[in-house]
Amino acid sequence: MKKVAFLGSAAALKPKIVLETFLNNSTKHDFNIVCLTNGDSGCYVEYCKSLNLDIIIFEDNIIESINKNNLKLDLLVSIGWPHKIKLDVLKYFNFQAINCHGSYLPDYRGSRAYMHYWANCEEYFGATTHYINEKFDDGNILIQQKLKLLESDTPQTLHYRSSELCGILLNVAIEKVFSKCSGFSSVGLKRYFKTLSPEDFENFRKINVDKAPEERILTPHKIIE
Repeated sequence: MKKVAFLGSAAALKPKIVLETFLNNSTKHDFNIVCLTNGDSGCYVEYCKSLNLDIIIFEDNIIESINKNNLKLDLLVSIGWPHKIKLDVLKYFNFQAINCHGSYLPDYRGSRAYMHYWANCEEYFGATTHYINEKFDDGNILIQQKLKLLESDTPQTLHYRSSELCGILLNVAIEKVFSKCSGFSSVGLKRYFKTLSPEDFENFRKINVDKAPEERILTPHKIIE
């Protein structure tokens, strides 16, 4: 049976929500799940422990840690890993690695996209599962979906909803990977949003909340080719 490594930060909430939602919405899957993470405490790794999953904890060298555990892994799924994954790690697996990104690509690239959606008072937010290549949030798309951003949403609720949507899409995405689906390239506005402090997000939200869409001042970003 195939083995799929779910890569996430040990103490992060997103990977826990993504994995939990995936399992709750998947009647069956023909592979074993392995938790690949960077620590032995935190909500993600504790959730994996509660499920009695195989857990691989690494420090710097992911491949070395995998080999030490004598587990042959077929696919890498990033469900909440904020760092760029090295090319040698991506090439280690039998199938091309995929990422669960919390925006409707090609727009809203970068980390904490849900916070930018909220601060910019967007009408919709989304999630995308895509192949990983050498650029951030750039590989061919397997599946994506939009949802209405509610006036009552807070950063916390939007983070949960975005992560939950990633988990809902993941079952179809993995099936497509195993069936060797190439996915499709993203077409549209490509903006990479930069990291901000919580206070900065709050300030942009206050500026934009009562403005018409064309008058809003977007959080810092750059348009990429």
